[in-house]
Amino acid sequence: MTSNVWEQFTMKEEKDGKEVAICNDCEKFYAYSSKKGTSSLGDLQDGGSLQILLRIPPPGVELSQAESYYVDDRVVNAYFNFLQRRYERFPDMYVKNHYYHSFYAVFMPICRHSHWSLFCADFEDKRMVLLDSLQLNSVTSQLATDISGWFKDHLLPSIGHNPEHWSFDVPTNIPLQKNPLECGLFVMKYADCLVHRHRVPFSLNVPFSQDDMFYFRYRAFLDLCGESAS
Repeated sequence: MTSNVWEQFTMKEEKDGKEVAICNDCEKFYAYSSKKGTSSLGDLQDGGSLQILLRIPPPGVELSQAESYYVDDRVVNAYFNFLQRRYERFPDMYVKNHYYHSFYAVFMPICRHSHWSLFCADFEDKRMVLLDSLQLNSVTSQLATDISGWFKDHLLPSIGHNPEHWSFDVPTNIPLQKNPLECGLFVMKYADCLVHRHRVPFSLNVPFSQDDMFYFRYRAFLDLCGESAS
């Protein structure tokens, strides 16, 4: 079966015989092999596969089918590394961010019981938020207690910050997932929105929803392929 991914690319053979795929949207060049198909576009340098981003969950997908569509830590970590490198290239367009501390913001993707959430801390406003696209009540509440306690009691003092006057919130009026499988993608997109000069926490006027995940899967795939080829 021919993948519809190829509809987004123009294939070309270079003078040296190497095959490349040119994105019709961004015009970037990606290494490509006609013998390997789309898998030749989706290999991370560390051996993890980006192919999962091209697998679109059908309507009504069930948790038992998670293995075919679930974005794991290899892809999530690669995407957050991409956000850091993107800031380094375009510092006037994006917020400086790190997994741990900068003196502006912290973005920490957290996976507990195979469910992803995003912890954010704004050092300017002294505010922490936990963004959970499923909002699993007791699970979210326990995670909120654990991560906020660790941040205030251990991390802030270790980097010379006074934990007093810091606030913590778990916003409810944020984009939520409508299937049980795409929490990792929502965490990636939350972070992508925040570093586009949206302030931490969300202005809560973030223009994406579950319906946009098809496009975001494709966009993230192209971004990470470009990173692995550079």
